[in-house]
Amino acid sequence: MKLEPVYLVAPRPTRRAFLLAGGAFAGGVVVGGAGGFAIGVNSVAVPTGAASGPTGNPELDELRRLAVSATVEELAGRRAWFVGLRNRGYPDDPILIGGLGRLADRVIADAAFPQRGLCARTLLQSFGLGAAKTDGALQRRIPALQAAAR
Repeated sequence: MKLEPVYLVAPRPTRRAFLLAGGAFAGGVVVGGAGGFAIGVNSVAVPTGAASGPTGNPELDELRRLAVSATVEELAGRRAWFVGLRNRGYPDDPILIGGLGRLADRVIADAAFPQRGLCARTLLQSFGLGAAKTDGALQRRIPALQAAAR
C-alpha cells in the first residue's frame, strides 16, 4: 500500500466572507462606542474632586446638582435655599463649597444682581463655616465680596 500526499489548499475568500467580516467589525464599533460613551458619561469628574453620584439623600443630591451642573442663573435664583441648607446641614461638603464659589463669582461680577449686598453678606458668613473656612479659592474672594456688600 502506497500513501499519496494530500495537499489542502486554502479556499479563496468570497464576497460573503468579506461581508460577514465587515458586518462583525461594524457591529463591534457600534457596541464599543456605545459602551465607551456610557462609561465616559458616568465618570464625569466633579470640579472639587469629591465623589459624585446619588447619595440616597434627595435634598443633598439636589444641592449638589445646583452646585455643579445647574446654570448659574438657576443657582442664583435658589440661592437662599442653597446657602441656608448648606450652612445648616452640609457645611463640610466639598461639592457645595464649589457651588458657593460659583455663586460668589456671579455676585462679584454682576453689579445689577438682585439684593447684591444681602447676598454678599450671606456668602461672607457662609465662608466661615465648615471646610469653606480653609478653602483658599473662597478666601481669595472675600475682599471683592466685602466691596459688593457695601
